[in-house]
Amino acid sequence: MMTGFTSELLDRLPREAVLGPPEGLWGATEPQVVDYWKECHNAFQGVVTWSPTVDPEMLKLAYLDLVLDKG
Repeated sequence: MMTGFTSELLDRLPREAVLGPPEGLWGATEPQVVDYWKECHNAFQGVVTWSPTVDPEMLKLAYLDLVLDKG
């Protein structure tokens, strides 16, 4: 799981700005589930992974907010 700066940054994003499988599916190996998430680039070597797709505009705003908060 991501920690530190990355985790803080992702926590600042609205829920709809981060797309990926729900935490309960991380590590899933069922072929039908893997096939679905593989199409979304969230499965690798037959395992569902957490590799979120992030809205780049929302990410820029979150970076700016973080920099301003940290001074």
